[in-house]
Amino acid sequence: MKQLKFLFDVCKIRYFTVEELTKGKSIPYEYIKNIMPTIAFTDKMRGSLMIPITINSSYRDEALNKEIGGVRNSLHLVFNALDISPVSGKLEDLNEMKEYVRINRTNQMGVGYYTTFIHLDFRGELGRKSPVTWKG
Repeated sequence: MKQLKFLFDVCKIRYFTVEELTKGKSIPYEYIKNIMPTIAFTDKMRGSLMIPITINSSYRDEALNKEIGGVRNSLHLVFNALDISPVSGKLEDLNEMKEYVRINRTNQMGVGYYTTFIHLDFRGELGRKSPVTWKG
């Protein structure tokens, strides 16, 4: 976790903690850098909108991914994806978040819009086809 804390400092992540991101899970060393574009984007959104955001899902090992019905090649498996929602649970806050993503997304991103959360990843950074958008 020292590497992740160092990267948080270097990238000036202000609105999230390593603990919020990892949920106490041990992240394989080789995956740690994968999350930085996604958490940096999410941190900037949280600061711009001033809407408290919770991270519902970040890293998943294969067993957890299978248990919750995640897709076989999920970017959560390589610590590149986040599922996020407003702490308030309010639809208007979620809609503001969706609008922020729509306006500020990059060509490297994958974005899934769901009823109660948003999936964000930077798949292009890992050589996957991007940009991609879907509704769940």
